[in-house]
Amino acid sequence: MTTRPVIAMFLCLMMALLACSKEETLPASTSVLRSQMEDSLIFDYVKRNNIDSVLRHPTALAYRIRRKGSNEMIKHTSVPTLIFTTRLLNGR
Repeated sequence: MTTRPVIAMFLCLMMALLACSKEETLPASTSVLRSQMEDSLIFDYVKRNNIDSVLRHPTALAYRIRRKGSNEMIKHTSVPTLIFTTRLLNGR
């Protein structure tokens, strides 16, 4: 009768270890396809909502500069301000 708790503990430990295992990384071709699909979705959203001047950074960030700042040089005491809005592809 004392083996049941040991077996139960062993099974729990194995389940915990398996749950913590790393996911396999996707092949590069799958990653490229996913990136292309995401780009397509983002730029379809941009077109559907008549959003102009959207740029894409090499890190896959899509952004739009609404108003450029002055060309004034910043000082070490300057505090930069960044105002941003994020949106999901469903508009929320």
